[in-house]
Amino acid sequence: MSMLSVTDTGESICKNTFSIIVRAGDKLVLGVEQVERTYRVMSYDQKIMFLPVFITTAEDPKYTTDVGCTQIGTVMIPLAGLGKNRSVLVRMFLGGTEIIVECVEEATGRITRLYTDFLM
Repeated sequence: MSMLSVTDTGESICKNTFSIIVRAGDKLVLGVEQVERTYRVMSYDQKIMFLPVFITTAEDPKYTTDVGCTQIGTVMIPLAGLGKNRSVLVRMFLGGTEIIVECVEEATGRITRLYTDFLM
């Protein structure tokens, strides 16, 4: 199965890539930004960006389909406007049992703060 795919916007992407936010043993300060990444839309008229969140027992995971990876939730980021070159700057903060996700639509400057709780 190929991990490469082409979006509706014509962009080639690698599917199921595991993007590490924090590692076991990392020292964290609650409320402080842990990661900042930019994500692009998959289609011209996309209204929601789905950002799945995974945990893993693997030390250096490459793909979310690797052994030991488990999806614990999905962050749904609302999007405005239309266009194939839209992107969202995503910042993640840890706050106790929740992950705070701050999303900035780069074209509009619109900021959305989402609060997630993945207690299992």
